Amino acid sequence: YGLVGSEMCIRDRYRQKLQDETGIKPSFFQLLSSSKRRLFYHLSLQELVAAVTRKEIRKQILNDVLIQEAIAYYKPDVIFLREPAQVNNRLFKELKKKHLIVTLIGCNIAHPLNWSPLHSDLIYTIIPEYDAFFRINGIRSSLFEYGIAEQAYAQKAKDIAVSFVGLLGTNEQMQKTLLMESVAARHPFQWWGPKGPLLDSFPHLTKTWQGIVAGKEMYEVYQRSKIVVNDYVDTANSQAVNMRIKEVMGAGSFLLTRFAENIRLLEDANALKTFTTEAECSQLISHYLSHEEEREQIAATGYIYARNHFGSSTVMEPMITAIAEALEKKRTETGL
Repeated sequence: YGLVGSEMCIRDRYRQKLQDETGIKPSFFQLLSSSKRRLFYHLSLQELVAAVTRKEIRKQILNDVLIQEAIAYYKPDVIFLREPAQVNNRLFKELKKKHLIVTLIGCNIAHPLNWSPLHSDLIYTIIPEYDAFFRINGIRSSLFEYGIAEQAYAQKAKDIAVSFVGLLGTNEQMQKTLLMESVAARHPFQWWGPKGPLLDSFPHLTKTWQGIVAGKEMYEVYQRSKIVVNDYVDTANSQAVNMRIKEVMGAGSFLLTRFAENIRLLEDANALKTFTTEAECSQLISHYLSHEEEREQIAATGYIYARNHFGSSTVMEPMITAIAEALEKKRTETGL
C-alpha cells in the first residue's frame, strides 16, 4: 500500500523520509534531462515555463516528481490518498492505469490541486452528500466511519482545564472560531493548531494559542484535558463529521460538542455532552469543571463506547476487504 499525506508539515516529513529511504534528492534543473522527461508529462508547457522563475511552482513540481519516483521505487498495488491531498491530483489520472487509486475525502474539496473524483477507482467519504453525488455520477463510493487507534488511551494528570486542537481563524471555520473566542474569554482555555489569516481579529485566541501538535502529542493534550470543546466546519450542514469527537472519546477525556442530530445516540448513551449556543456551552463548562466525578464518569463511558464502536480494527476490516476486492477486479479487467 502506498500513502500520500495531507497537511503541509506532514507532507514535508514524508518527503524527507522518502528522500532518506530512496536516495532521491531531486533538483528542478537537474531533472530537465531527456531521461527524466517522463516525470513532466502531466504538466503543460505554460507550467514548465513559469517554473523557471517561480519558486513555488518549482516546489510543487518537485513534490510531484518525488511522488512519482517513490511510487516507482516502492511499486505499491494500492495508492491511498488521504484528504485534502494537497498534491497535484492530475498525477493520479495516469497512475490509475497501473495502480488502484483509493481516496478518503471528508473536508470540502476547495483545497486539493486539480482534484477530480474521476482520478480514483474507489472513494471513501464521511459526508452523505458527497457519497450521493459520486454515486449519481457513476463513481464507486462508500460512506466511511473514522476510527481510532485502540492503543491511544493512557491516564494522565488533568492539568489542562479546557482545550481545543484544530484550525481557527478562517472564513469556513468562523462558527468554530467565534465559539472558541467566547470560551477563551470566559474560562481557563488553551488551544493548539494552525492560525488562519483572520485570527488576529480574535484577541483571546491569540493569547491562548500554544503552538501546533499532531499525532501522539495531540492525544496527550486530550488526555491532560478536563474538558475538550468541539465544533464543526461551517460547511458541515449541521452534521458532526470531524474526527475530533472520536479522538477525544478514545483518549478517555470529557467531550463537550455542539449538538448534531447524527450524534444524538452518543449523548443518549451518556458518552459526551452537547450544547446549542455559546451561552449554554459556557454554562456547561462551568458545571463540569466543578463536578469532577460526574465529568469523569461521562469520559469513562465515552472511552468504552469509542473502543467498542470506533476501534480501528472494527472500522478498517470492511474497508480492507472492499479494497482487496476492487484490486482483484482491476487486475482481472486490466491484466495488471
